[in-house]
Amino acid sequence: MLKLGIFGMSRGWWYAILLQKAEVELVAICDSDTSRLEKAQEFLSQSGKAYTDFDQFIEHDGMEAVL
Repeated sequence: MLKLGIFGMSRGWWYAILLQKAEVELVAICDSDTSRLEKAQEFLSQSGKAYTDFDQFIEHDGMEAVL
C-alpha cells in the first residue's frame, strides 16, 4: 500500500475522496488554512498527521509520495 501525502487541501480534497477506493494510505496532509485541515482530517489514516508547515510535512516519516 502506497503511503501518500497531499499538499494543499483546497484541490487536494478531491484527491482524498477519490483515493479512498485505491490502495493508498493517506498519512499526511498539509495546508496553511487550518479550517481546511480540520475538514480533511477525516480522510487521514489513524496514524496520519496534519501540518500547516510544508517543511515539516515533507519530512513526514514513511511518506512515499506527495500530490
